Amino acid sequence: MKITAAEMTASQKRKMSLGILMLFMFVGVIAGTLLVIKDADRAYVTTDLFSQRMIKSGQAKTLLKVFLDSFLPLAAILLFQMICGFFAVGQPLCAFTLFHRGAAGGISAALIYYEYGLKGFFIIVIMLLPVLVFNMYILIFGARESVRLSNILAGFVLGKDCGGNESIRLYLLKFLVLTAFALICSVLDSALTYIFTGLLLKP
Repeated sequence: MKITAAEMTASQKRKMSLGILMLFMFVGVIAGTLLVIKDADRAYVTTDLFSQRMIKSGQAKTLLKVFLDSFLPLAAILLFQMICGFFAVGQPLCAFTLFHRGAAGGISAALIYYEYGLKGFFIIVIMLLPVLVFNMYILIFGARESVRLSNILAGFVLGKDCGGNESIRLYLLKFLVLTAFALICSVLDSALTYIFTGLLLKP
């Protein structure tokens, strides 16, 4: 028996929307991996625009540098998602942020495996995957809130009730909480990098 969208409970709709948003990120991971294969010279996949500074290497960095390389790109995406929510047609751009972050993760994983071979698998599992999963949940919830507000504004344009200033205040508060989680995620990333760089990323 098929269930239409109109027959779904609120909980089922939330799960479906999260699943769709998660799919954008997974497709991005696959696209990023394929991009590394296509870019044999590594001419552009190693740039910050594509990798978003997620690549793990043995290059010496201060703990502050590691933290900023982790936090700033993630915070920038959250800020962009928040801004997208204030546009009635911001949904596609918000979904693209998930694809882009997923692609950065795929690029980073592929480059690590290419550089370190079998040891790269352990580097990915220990140093990259926990951070990428944490990122995924932060950005998916950010995207969901952004898309929700965009839909409210689109409804307002079509003559429906916008929900008032209370919705905006709650929206901003949620993104503030997500930014706090981004800080925690970046601290985790810094700790993993500090602990395992010498063990796993030696030339």
